[in-house]
Amino acid sequence: MIEILNCSYLIFFLLVFFRFKLSDTLLKKVLLIKNISLLDKYSFNILLLSFIFLVFSFFKINQLMFISILFLISIISLTFKNRNFLNTKLSFNYNFFLIFVFTLIISTEIISNPKLEWDGHFWYFKALNFYEDLSFFNLAETPNPAYPHLGGVLWSILWKVSFLNYEYFGRIIYVFIYVISVLIVADKVSKNTKLKIAFSLAFFFLTYDKFLFGGYQEYLLFSLIIIIFNFLDKINLRKINFHQIIFITLSSYILLWVKNEGIFYFLFIILYLFYFVPTRKKLLILLLFLSLIFIRFTLFYKLTGNLDLLNLGLFNDSNSFIDFSLTNFIGEILLITQHIIIAFFKYPIWLIFFLSLFLKKMEKKEMYILYFGTVSLIFIYAAFLSSKADLYWHVTGSLDRIVIQIFGFFMIFMSYRLKYFSKKFF
Repeated sequence: MIEILNCSYLIFFLLVFFRFKLSDTLLKKVLLIKNISLLDKYSFNILLLSFIFLVFSFFKINQLMFISILFLISIISLTFKNRNFLNTKLSFNYNFFLIFVFTLIISTEIISNPKLEWDGHFWYFKALNFYEDLSFFNLAETPNPAYPHLGGVLWSILWKVSFLNYEYFGRIIYVFIYVISVLIVADKVSKNTKLKIAFSLAFFFLTYDKFLFGGYQEYLLFSLIIIIFNFLDKINLRKINFHQIIFITLSSYILLWVKNEGIFYFLFIILYLFYFVPTRKKLLILLLFLSLIFIRFTLFYKLTGNLDLLNLGLFNDSNSFIDFSLTNFIGEILLITQHIIIAFFKYPIWLIFFLSLFLKKMEKKEMYILYFGTVSLIFIYAAFLSSKADLYWHVTGSLDRIVIQIFGFFMIFMSYRLKYFSKKFF
């Protein structure tokens, strides 16, 4: 019972912590985003605070004090600017309630069996590093220092403020972000409360895998991709301004710091911007992209001293490029393809995706999102073919997880298609 109470407290903490009232002003007056929902406000603050914590992770700070200051600021902003923030609009009440209930249900299952899965132990050491108020540069002493660390930073936040000193309470933050991302997709499909709840339940049922909350980072990437594309959809990219470019670029940048594959998703989003924004603003985006990539690679090279900065296995111990044997190439391709198909069956959401392809004629933005999602599958082949590990072991142990993280692209794509379906039949 005490664990459930602690879990409820942590969820309420997150609901307040990620509810800076300042976000309302920034969204409306700086980013010029209209029709802002409570989900948008939480999403914005998730991106903002994730970036802030990323920056401060490079310095040795008292994390509890830092969290307390941010929490106090959030409390003050809510108290003085909106004394009754839960009752502003009926729809807000529903969203607040749904976030709490869904997060509590999933979190309860996690704390009932809080096992850390295989790779979860590597990510755990990232969280432990920041729980002990150490900085990014101490990660050189942890297993797999080339793994990015932002997920560990977020993990350590709830672990730090939990009344019960168990690491698995920190993982509730992944559940919170996952729930918000799924509710965003459901909200894009339909504004009708009953339909939104129905679609939410369906999406949770079709995408949820308790195993992935065993310390893995796939759901975090999955969720952040959805959140970022939700804002891309709300911004008029043809008239995008400087502040909006900075916001989207920095928000996308945090993907690199969750998992190494995030560099490809960052690139995809930049290419998406490139296509839609006016020519005169493309140079700014390019300069930002190159500068941020340089910073990321420089910091990781300083940390690891390794040329294999993405940890993709492109170099062996003698720094010579891996020999791709043509003899085994077809067999390796077939093995990867086989397990991609298995992943499709493991997560039935893929069936809904394939059915959604036939609902209506594809719009340009849908085509590009579908394209990036498809290209992500190609990168999966490249990553596994270049791996230094035994391919069968590597594929069977991780491919299904990697497939679910790229489904963030396909979830956004599905939301456009299912929105047409819900309007036509409901």
